[in-house]
Amino acid sequence: MATSLGRTVGVLLAAHLAACTFMRPSAPAHADAVETRRTATDAFLYGYPIVRSYGILMAHAGDPKNPEFQAPWNELRHRARLATPDDPGPATPALDTVSSWLGIDLRSEPLLLTLPVLEKNRTYWIQLIDLVKNTPIWLSSRTAGNGGGVFLLAKPGWAGEKPPGIRSVVSIETDLALAVFRIQLFGPDDLDAVQKIQAGITIQRLSSFLKHPAPPVLPLPMAVEPLNPDEERGSPRFFAVLAYALQFCPAPRAEQKLRARFSRIGLVAGKPFDPQDRTPEIREALEDGIADAWKAYQDQKKLADAKDIPIGDLPGTPDFPRNPFLARFAGSLVDPLESPKELTSLPLAPYDWDGLPLDGSTYRYVLHFYPDLLPPAAGFWSLTIYDQPSGLLIPNPLRRYVLQSSMPGLAFDEDGGLTIRVQADSPGAALESNWLPASRGRFLLILRLYDPKPETGKTRWTPPYLEKAK
Repeated sequence: MATSLGRTVGVLLAAHLAACTFMRPSAPAHADAVETRRTATDAFLYGYPIVRSYGILMAHAGDPKNPEFQAPWNELRHRARLATPDDPGPATPALDTVSSWLGIDLRSEPLLLTLPVLEKNRTYWIQLIDLVKNTPIWLSSRTAGNGGGVFLLAKPGWAGEKPPGIRSVVSIETDLALAVFRIQLFGPDDLDAVQKIQAGITIQRLSSFLKHPAPPVLPLPMAVEPLNPDEERGSPRFFAVLAYALQFCPAPRAEQKLRARFSRIGLVAGKPFDPQDRTPEIREALEDGIADAWKAYQDQKKLADAKDIPIGDLPGTPDFPRNPFLARFAGSLVDPLESPKELTSLPLAPYDWDGLPLDGSTYRYVLHFYPDLLPPAAGFWSLTIYDQPSGLLIPNPLRRYVLQSSMPGLAFDEDGGLTIRVQADSPGAALESNWLPASRGRFLLILRLYDPKPETGKTRWTPPYLEKAK
């Protein structure tokens, strides 16, 4: 059973994590329950991002039976179909970008990614999720431009030479990773153009590019079943998944003593770890170590929230020494596929300026942005309407479910502001360019900002309320 050690555990935990010299001198051959508990706490905070990312990667590239599976390792999968009102789900689908997926396995050799040239006004980004650190943006319109090129993807420690014609070498921190491509869609009529862009994205093994004999493809060792959401909170099977996943995560020099300390409780990269083989006392120590990790996180989160700063920015104190892994742990609690940092999703208030629920059967609405309060997006922004509470798209004669800043025909006001009409019936031909058709009932709106500007901080820019049309 997990017990609380109060502030003492927080001090001990943070002190253990604050330095890289975790190994105790003259340690016994096998860890006792006290050492197991402390080490389990450190291993959980250190390894939680790895275990979560492992589940994401296996779902999308390693398990064809998983409903989220996209394609086998090192094969591209393009999704070029837009959701319609006839689709049963998922709820609140995005209609302003089209996605592609690539599960990356670099154990045999590097890969070459070719990106085509895109129009200057089209936004794209590639999000990289490796096993250790979620890199929000790997390549994008902002970081790499729209000129295309060939990029070499290499695993840690790759010492080869960059071949001629390669724009740059991208070093990925772990042997396995997942790349998610998102390309801006200007509207339903733009789908063919985006599909041509997707067709120009290619992936190739380095040996094929150089016309050299290919090294053998290394099969993945027998995979360990990823944790389910309930197990993520406290199951000692966490350590079995972590031990398996660590074999794809080379340890930097600064972490080698930490990994050696993990080995004292049997946690070794690529070696089986079965909690059921431990004594009841050691199994309880593993569970208590996980509980201590969650308590340390909650204690630090309270401090960070009180100061309105990220956990990683907390200064060290005698009671709470600076912890090098809590910030990464905190970041891993957010699903990177649902909340990439290149995108901010802002559900608008479900009620109007007068505090009444949004209802297209009763009212017509106006959403007005003043010239100096337009949605702060460096890339583009979009506004999508959904049925409430289902979150599905609403049928309408224009087959229009989204408006976006770069959409042809969107009419701005004479003063530079923007007025959007949200109602069930047409506002008239002269105003239809800015009409977002609503249901004859409850609805919700989601504003998505691509490459958001700093003004989207929680104490700064906020979207306006809908007002009843006069």
